[in-house]
Amino acid sequence: MARKESDFKHDGVVAGLSYAYKKGSDISTAAVVIAAPSVSTDSIVITDIVVSKGTAGTVTVQDDSTEIADLYVAAGGVNSVNLSGPLKLTAGNALKMKLNNSNTNYSILVTYYLQG
Repeated sequence: MARKESDFKHDGVVAGLSYAYKKGSDISTAAVVIAAPSVSTDSIVITDIVVSKGTAGTVTVQDDSTEIADLYVAAGGVNSVNLSGPLKLTAGNALKMKLNNSNTNYSILVTYYLQG
């Protein structure tokens, strides 16, 4: 279950984060990594992203259908994006990602919380 803003400790550090993990061999079209919140006024807030890809190329991060970042990954490499300022998606939107090519192994790990 994703965390709400009210789950923060008094010092501003989140009391517990949720995570989403996805792996496979083809997401050459945008695939949902974190489903849209069940409450349409809630937003997904991303704190960290870890991606790996079997071949060199691009992993595109999307706020539903809007592209917001490209991560360039070396063949067999891993990218770890630790956001110093969390990335808040548009309320009610899903986090989606896609690869620049098909038929390549990938894995994606995202830590996040929900904010109302």
